[in-house]
Amino acid sequence: MLWAALAAVGLLLAALAPVPVATLVAPYSTRPIPADCTSGSTHVPVDRVQDLAGVGTVALVAADSSAEVAFGSDTAYLLKLPERSVLWEQPFASGEISAAFQSGTAFVFDDTIGYFLSESTGEIQPHVIESDNYRGLLTSNGGRQVQTDMIYSWITQGGGVELFRHLDFAVLTSGCVIA
Repeated sequence: MLWAALAAVGLLLAALAPVPVATLVAPYSTRPIPADCTSGSTHVPVDRVQDLAGVGTVALVAADSSAEVAFGSDTAYLLKLPERSVLWEQPFASGEISAAFQSGTAFVFDDTIGYFLSESTGEIQPHVIESDNYRGLLTSNGGRQVQTDMIYSWITQGGGVELFRHLDFAVLTSGCVIA
């Protein structure tokens, strides 16, 4: 009986072994960062600028029906709707924030450092194995670019599996909304 269980685990691991590599090399989309977007510039549309109680002025990056991701004073915020209470906050050194929502999870990136958060609690979603192809800011064809989507795969501590899920990002970098 023990041998059968070990064999089943071995087969599962052998079947999942190519997943991290395949995820890393998956194709992705980028957009150029306009030349007038610099660290001191502000080109955020007025309808995305909001006053967050106790924080100050922030820019709305991404939203769904129950949460928002906002960015202000080099800090990212996950906000619970409708009251817009702060569930999570994190200083972001890069000045670039990419965010998206999918299946109750807020995906928030500081350049290439990703945070996968419960949109209802703000808690980091634990996973045993995670692989994604997000590269954040990059230089391509002689200009600054930012990645605007990603492919990810993961296995959670509870045994949940997500394989090759596609995610489109809203991006704010160098004072400009890119996507």
